[in-house]
Amino acid sequence: MLVALYEDSLILEGNDFSGRLSIPLDNMEKLEISVGKRGHKTWLGGGIGFLVGALTALVFGTTKGGDDPATALITMGIGGGAGFVLGFTIGLGITAEKWEEIPIDRIKIDHSLLLDDRVGSEVSFTF
Repeated sequence: MLVALYEDSLILEGNDFSGRLSIPLDNMEKLEISVGKRGHKTWLGGGIGFLVGALTALVFGTTKGGDDPATALITMGIGGGAGFVLGFTIGLGITAEKWEEIPIDRIKIDHSLLLDDRVGSEVSFTF
């Protein structure tokens, strides 16, 4: 977790190491910040499942059921539907954290005096 940001370094604190870690900005090429979780992959999973199920059913249906086009279509529909449900369900469980890159040269730190004579800092990121 980012604890502090100075003109020449940033300070991290985390569970993977004890204490705080100071990293000079000169040693960094980029900074990535988390902007939340991406949505579920339900429709993608359903689409892939449908295709796999329909093609699998077509292969097994034509080898076992003969050359009847109506039977092949029904078998593909059933296989595709089952594959869609399975893929959709698997897609519900897939989420990923979304990250945005902030180039180090675009970090601006402004030290200014506040109205009540306190010193404050502002950090802005330009994309």
